[in-house]
Amino acid sequence: MQGHLTVRPRPVGKVTTFFQFSCILVFLLASMGTNVAGAFLRITGPLSLITAMLTVVSGAVYILDGFRALEE
Repeated sequence: MQGHLTVRPRPVGKVTTFFQFSCILVFLLASMGTNVAGAFLRITGPLSLITAMLTVVSGAVYILDGFRALEE
């Protein structure tokens, strides 16, 4: 199998990356042990769930793109 494959960035991939970095930042802030940390701790669960779902969707989009590229 030979050829050239161009992988284009997808909007869902960009949004997923934003949420992944946001998740890391919120977890770091929540672990600081300050009064502000409690506010961040409350959003870690929902943020983690949204990030996980976006990661799965983004991965599926890129896998489907790969299958389409193989068909060409």
